[in-house]
Amino acid sequence: MWRGNILNYSSFLKTMLIPHNRAIALLLLASLSSAGLHAQASKLEPDVVVFPNGEKLIGHFESFTGGSAKFKSDTLGEITIDLSKVQELHTSRKFAVIRKNVQLAKNEKDGHIPQGTISVANQAVQVDSGNGRPAQTVPVGDLSTIIDEASYDQAFRHAGFFQKWKGAITVGSSIVEATQNSVSFSTSVGLIRAIPSETWLSPRNRTIIDFSDSYGRVTQPGTPEVKTSIYHADAERDQYFTSRVYALASTAFDHNFSQGLDLQQIYGGGIGWTAIHKPNET
Repeated sequence: MWRGNILNYSSFLKTMLIPHNRAIALLLLASLSSAGLHAQASKLEPDVVVFPNGEKLIGHFESFTGGSAKFKSDTLGEITIDLSKVQELHTSRKFAVIRKNVQLAKNEKDGHIPQGTISVANQAVQVDSGNGRPAQTVPVGDLSTIIDEASYDQAFRHAGFFQKWKGAITVGSSIVEATQNSVSFSTSVGLIRAIPSETWLSPRNRTIIDFSDSYGRVTQPGTPEVKTSIYHADAERDQYFTSRVYALASTAFDHNFSQGLDLQQIYGGGIGWTAIHKPNET
């Protein structure tokens, strides 16, 4: 009786597990095939730049700003090229092409900015959206910025307060033990947050924070202790009305232990105007 039950149970396992294993194998094979097809589909075709003398560059077009285009060559790495000297260029990725003197506000993402794959010929950029609409042509001389669609979309997304800060933080210390024992610490922080950070978008606000601190102590047997403690902190907030005019509020704090200055506080505000406003200089 027990022998018969064991044999029946063994045959039951064989009939149930073998199809189950085959199903798992088929699922794994289908997943690997799907991943391989997806990888092949997501791999972009290389872009080719042709110059008037017949030279070619193979790689990927990245962006255009400040009058120069960035192209990542497969052999030379990232290089800068002049679009006005390009005889032919076709991209496989989609880009947003922005003309000069165009300032976009926060909610103007889907405005009059042509987007699509681009082709360069005869000192002009042709943008093909691929949705059946006629391609748009922008002369190279009228170009301000060419940026990939992913970065273009990202520029219009809301940034949290702890995002998009730029600057540097420096911390240093020194300890000396000899006839005189001395210890010193120094800290420097300089941060700026401009929203948006892209020059082709109209500025909305800017926050600037600066902080510096210097502390030192010198001791020697038989002499009074010498202590130094100085710090400075300031902050400014700019709120733009137009691309050049903004209201500002600022504050500053100073402390100097050596000079007996406990805490000096300065508060101010006013109207600011940007006299120079260029893509590479403000």
